[in-house]
Amino acid sequence: MEEIQFLINSKTATSIDDWYVKEANNYWCGMSYFPMHKSMEQDFDRLWQEYRDLFKNEIEAGIKEGIIYEPCDDNYWYNDSPIRMVLENQHPKLIYLQDISPAEYKEMLPVLKDKIETYKNKLSCTGNEQWSATRIFEGCDESLLLYQRDKDYTEIKKTVGRYNRLKIALSSIEKPDCKFTPSPAIQSITCENGKPTIHLKK
Repeated sequence: MEEIQFLINSKTATSIDDWYVKEANNYWCGMSYFPMHKSMEQDFDRLWQEYRDLFKNEIEAGIKEGIIYEPCDDNYWYNDSPIRMVLENQHPKLIYLQDISPAEYKEMLPVLKDKIETYKNKLSCTGNEQWSATRIFEGCDESLLLYQRDKDYTEIKKTVGRYNRLKIALSSIEKPDCKFTPSPAIQSITCENGKPTIHLKK
């Protein structure tokens, strides 16, 4: 990882427009993010593959020794990607959730909420779909959102993931005076009047 950071730091940045955020798949779960310039893509990809291979070997060795690794959690979607990228001392810097203020959290949440509601309103069904559900953190409780695994749900996953992270971070700061109430388990998902409907266990 030090070699990757050295590679990125080796190039002076004069315009943020020459850079983009590189999303790199981790070997186990989630993504890692890096400022990236087109001129260093090949070197980065080589170094990242070497890093992944090293991590893979460590995981496989741990499994052989009896270490149990937690599976990736898909009940909640989380989006830990950078909020934005800026130039600092002629080098690109990724700005993450912990780098911004709670006031900015509150500005971002309504926009994300509108996108989630728009997605929900557009959901339709014929009765032949295979639905899955993910949970949306709402502070003192949670709601459920339907999606189809055989469809591209990349964008809504990013939106919900960002929303969840912001709500969790805001709750940890504001500490609302309530006890968290998880959503009941799903009993069934049916198609009613062309809309997928969740029935919860009582």
